[in-house]
Amino acid sequence: MLDRLAAGARFAWRLPGFLARPIDRASARAMVRAQLERRSHAFLRVLERAVFARPASVHARLFAHAGIALADVRGLVARDGLEGALAALHDAGVYTSLDEVKGRRPLRRGSLEIATTPRDFDNPLVAAAYEARSGGSRSAGTRVLIDLELLAYEAAHQSLFAGAFGLDGCVAAQWRPVPPGIAGVNNALRSARIGQPLVRWFSQTEPARVRSADAMLLRYLVLVGGRRAAVPAPQHVPVEDAATVARWVAEVRARGGRPLLDSTASGLVRVATAARAAGLDVAGAMLRSGGEPFTPARAAAVRAVGAVALPRYSMAEVGVMGVGCARPRAVDEVHLLTDKLAFVQRERRVAADGRAVRALSVTTLLAASPKLLINAEIDDYGVLDRHRCGCTWDGLGLTTHLHTIRSVEKLTSEGMSFLGVELIQLVEEVLPARFGGDATAYQLVEREQDGLTVVDLRVDPAVGALDEAALVADALAHLAAISAAHRMMVEAWRQAGTLRVVRAAPIVTAAAKVLPLHVLRP
Repeated sequence: MLDRLAAGARFAWRLPGFLARPIDRASARAMVRAQLERRSHAFLRVLERAVFARPASVHARLFAHAGIALADVRGLVARDGLEGALAALHDAGVYTSLDEVKGRRPLRRGSLEIATTPRDFDNPLVAAAYEARSGGSRSAGTRVLIDLELLAYEAAHQSLFAGAFGLDGCVAAQWRPVPPGIAGVNNALRSARIGQPLVRWFSQTEPARVRSADAMLLRYLVLVGGRRAAVPAPQHVPVEDAATVARWVAEVRARGGRPLLDSTASGLVRVATAARAAGLDVAGAMLRSGGEPFTPARAAAVRAVGAVALPRYSMAEVGVMGVGCARPRAVDEVHLLTDKLAFVQRERRVAADGRAVRALSVTTLLAASPKLLINAEIDDYGVLDRHRCGCTWDGLGLTTHLHTIRSVEKLTSEGMSFLGVELIQLVEEVLPARFGGDATAYQLVEREQDGLTVVDLRVDPAVGALDEAALVADALAHLAAISAAHRMMVEAWRQAGTLRVVRAAPIVTAAAKVLPLHVLRP
């Protein structure tokens, strides 16, 4: 409680100054270039202060168990570069899984066993200004401490993003939850910092029903931000009322403005679908997403109404990880922000039949990062390479690209596993094409019932009447056609009656995401 009061006092003291100092684009470029030049030094400095100076910490115990001293790490970085050093550390056992970071299972490396909690990975160097929670895409959400210095630095990225996509002069709004959700507050503050404050804040969660501490934070944010026309009072617009947001976008267009709407990828699809159904003109609207996969089907829904999709890659525990490429090869291609983070890939087996992916691990480089992560396996993978594309980010030296970003989450029942990537096409393209609805109308949900694992195929009632037996048959037929191994898995599901239709809206996470695959953990 005392920590939270201290953070609240810091927030109250520092917020007016934060809002009063907008960043210009030249300063933003200088900040990113300077951080890129000192990234290895920044990593070693964080390691010295936050790990080796705290021998009881989880990371320090990992290094000690591996027999690696700070001098050894310095030598690796000097010889192999930062990513090379991190790859060597990962192979030596210095890494963490997402379940370990979330505190869902103990950390085990040979004879070493540590019962972890999410707090064990809080960055001790952070001067927390406020406390929020992650969106809980794969869990109940994690406590995250936010340092305004991090938001000031991320505002540099947001300013450069605006320049890369010609967003200057846009009328900005967001459809994001209020606290304890983290994305809405952070986006509002970053937008204010670059001189493009939000004019509307639509919230999927009801502001009047948040807990007292979050209500106090929100009231203060709106009070101080409102005086500077920087942070508007949130308006409750539930997930099923995307038409309200679509009307706002169309009204801005009708007045001759260019709307910029920030939301989850599924939120943008819902807005596009609502605009199309109501015959609203939203052509040319800039729709910026982040926090969940931006798939071809979701991109197609945005293009269908003439809007422009702007992808980002983010994770509450570390902030924005990647920003949309202005010359992409794939709909979700981003430049990884290697000034503030380091990424390595390692082969990871994800199914009993030997299927594997090049899984991503992330390391934080900034002292202001909310979590201290070293080779944290974030359960994502994708196509990672380094090439010169000629866009704004390339000119800054951010030349590491990532696209086709997916999660290693999977459905497992009757001893059989379907990877999330194998299910996306089914729920976002195949079923909508055959039975109606958009890319957010269907969802596969794994849950436990009477000791057995069952999989619900949730179908939004808005889709209308349909033949449930034909729906299941078509779904299983599509999965069976992937490979011979998949045919065996489908037969096991068919015999066990694993797949069941549920006429209900897809489950929405606390961060208002609609994931194609949702695992309800016991």
